[in-house]
Amino acid sequence: MDSDPLFTYPSLGYGNQPDALTADWTVQLNSPVINAGTPDTTGLNLPPFDINGNLWSIEDAISIGPSSKGIIKETTVRLIQHPVSQTKCEGDDVLFVLEAIGSNLTYQWKKNGVDMMGETGDSLQLYNITPADAARYKCYVSNSKFAVYSNTAILRVEPLPDNRLIINDTSIYKGDTALLILQNTSKNTIYQLRLESDNSLVGPPSTGIGNPIYFEVSPLDTTRYNVFISHKITGCQTELQLKPTVKVIHHPSKPDTPTGPVNACEASLNIVYTTKGAKNATSYNWYITPPIAGTITNNGITSEFNWNNDWSGKAFVTVNGKNDYGNGPISDTLEVVINPLPEVQEINSVSSVIFR
Repeated sequence: MDSDPLFTYPSLGYGNQPDALTADWTVQLNSPVINAGTPDTTGLNLPPFDINGNLWSIEDAISIGPSSKGIIKETTVRLIQHPVSQTKCEGDDVLFVLEAIGSNLTYQWKKNGVDMMGETGDSLQLYNITPADAARYKCYVSNSKFAVYSNTAILRVEPLPDNRLIINDTSIYKGDTALLILQNTSKNTIYQLRLESDNSLVGPPSTGIGNPIYFEVSPLDTTRYNVFISHKITGCQTELQLKPTVKVIHHPSKPDTPTGPVNACEASLNIVYTTKGAKNATSYNWYITPPIAGTITNNGITSEFNWNNDWSGKAFVTVNGKNDYGNGPISDTLEVVINPLPEVQEINSVSSVIFR
């Protein structure tokens, strides 16, 4: 080169100069060597970047010297990475990226040739995509002198499997097996039953065949389930909108000892006895022992007893709960003493009361 390269702070002379270690051999901003080298770099073994991390080659010319100072004149826009086509599932997020070389670059992403409002960065992010997002995307990159379009990236959006299928709720007795029936399943679709509580798998997956699918479960307590659905070809996944529930019916627990009057007279009516109840019970059975002692008119938590006429002695009151599963254990016994009524006799037309 015939002109001064305008190094920033070169040594004063040459050879073993005292300022050699403090010299700055980078070029000044107005150096004529910037972007002035030969475009042919064959055999030079140049790294792609200078000591400052800036590109050596700009606009088909290389800088001269150890550093280009990061100076890039208004140059041709060059894309070194283009957005790539993608196939995603409905509901996924999508990221298109590109990388461009040039100064003062601006970006405008386009969808099917139309500018996308606000999408003016070097990447395009789409969230929770729908079939309406399936399109052709590209980016227009420019500065004040040059412009270029990226390659077109095609986004294909695969639909999710149908998750509007019908599945039943059901009830079982503890220890029995419940049958969940999933209606109208689709071919090439896999159905996996999971616990809603922790998302753990329940049994093996089943492949849809267009007919109902049956899941057998034996929960120990009332349990809610999810059904996860995935397409064998696209891999797209979703979950069933309906969450089937299996209600487990347990035996009622043992109720508390009945409470109520422990002394009564024969022929007494509407004598109330009660219990605090039994867990899982929907109704109750009340018992009198011996049965001849009286009758029962109500089988709730509270019951009314009618003690029979002409019977006295000790009677025993118990209760147990019941539900669709069956009868629960019988409570402890309440002992009731039934006293006889006074005996009335007529003597010489005078009424006298004789106690037995």
